[in-house]
Amino acid sequence: MALSSWSTWQPTRGGGDPIQQIVDHVAPEYRLPSGKQIVAVTGGPSAIEGIPLVVALRSDPTKNGATNILENKNIVLYRMCGLGKDCAIKEGKPSTERGLYLRRESLELALYTFNYVADIDGVVVLMPPVPGKKPSKALFFRPQDVGPSLQNPLVEIQSLDGASDYLVLTAPDKIE
Repeated sequence: MALSSWSTWQPTRGGGDPIQQIVDHVAPEYRLPSGKQIVAVTGGPSAIEGIPLVVALRSDPTKNGATNILENKNIVLYRMCGLGKDCAIKEGKPSTERGLYLRRESLELALYTFNYVADIDGVVVLMPPVPGKKPSKALFFRPQDVGPSLQNPLVEIQSLDGASDYLVLTAPDKIE
């Protein structure tokens, strides 16, 4: 259930698909130094070319390292695509800062989704590759992973130095 003061913006009832509304709200806020939007974002059900997405999570190796398969769950899939070949970001150079910026955008998409779309078990964000490589990285968020961020107003989360970056850095994958 969404906190009424969690964000000054929220998807509107009757305004169409809430996932598309979230994309339309979040994506334009993230820009390159030139002022152009850093990536195009699409969102929807967790399927790629009509094939349902299955998420495999490996548990902590100290706890037997078993793999937990999450299928038939309510998972939202967002795709970030730059304007370069294979969805790479055409402008500028890959950097740690740019990777963190994209992770922060991913986190914001996940937070809005968990807060305003009912019964979501997870959010997967397909990340853009570095130029010259094929897309191969994704971030996976579960409500329990970002729970503290859902309890505080979004403006507080965005304004705390390092708070969002810390949550993003604990994500399972590293962007080049």
